[in-house]
Amino acid sequence: MSERFAPWVLERLASGEYHAWLVECDGGVVAGAACWEKPRHPGLRGTHPRVAYVLNVYTNPEHRGRGLARMLMEHILGWARAEGLATVELHASDEGRPLYEKLGFGQTNEMRLVL
Repeated sequence: MSERFAPWVLERLASGEYHAWLVECDGGVVAGAACWEKPRHPGLRGTHPRVAYVLNVYTNPEHRGRGLARMLMEHILGWARAEGLATVELHASDEGRPLYEKLGFGQTNEMRLVL
């Protein structure tokens, strides 16, 4: 995955579409999250041409349960509001779902077919 992801993320960092936040503790990174300003098609759910897509939310196991992921997500939501992005999307892991639900995220009717 890194082989495919690195060029993609570097391109989006250079364009200003990809944003990342890190939490440091004792001189090392212990948590992080990112947001991609993903292009969206015009529709009924807003007029902004981009949606905030959250990805790569992660906390090192020894630092979990301290609210770091919540802090990162609250920061991203505040950033998205300040940027005028009306929609925030993500794909939740089973571990992350309770946090996202507490923050107000709900299920969508999205479906997928892998060819």
